[in-house]
Amino acid sequence: DIELQSNYYKVFDENGRKIADKHTSVVGDLKGFNSEYMVFMRGDYYAIYDEKFRKITEKHKSTVGDFRSISTTINFERGGNVISFDENLKEISRRHLQK
Repeated sequence: DIELQSNYYKVFDENGRKIADKHTSVVGDLKGFNSEYMVFMRGDYYAIYDEKFRKITEKHKSTVGDFRSISTTINFERGGNVISFDENLKEISRRHLQK
C-alpha cells in the first residue's frame, strides 16, 4: 500500500512495514499504483517507480498523453485513443475511443 503522510509518500508491505518513502517534491503527484509499480507526475513528466522508489522510466506528457488508469498495464489517453503501456512506458496496444 502507499500513503501520503506529511508530504512523504510511504510504501508499506503486506504486513504494514514501511518499505520506502520519498518526499513529494522529488516524485510529484501520485496518479496510480498496482502491486509492482507506481505512476507519478512531476511537472509535465510521468515517472514510473518500483516499490522502493527506484525510477524505472520517465516520459513527457506529450509522448504518452493523459493518465487514465493502471492495472497490469498503464493506460493513457491521447488523440482519441486509449494507449496501454508496460512499466517501461513501451506501447503494448491502442484502441480508438468510441464517442
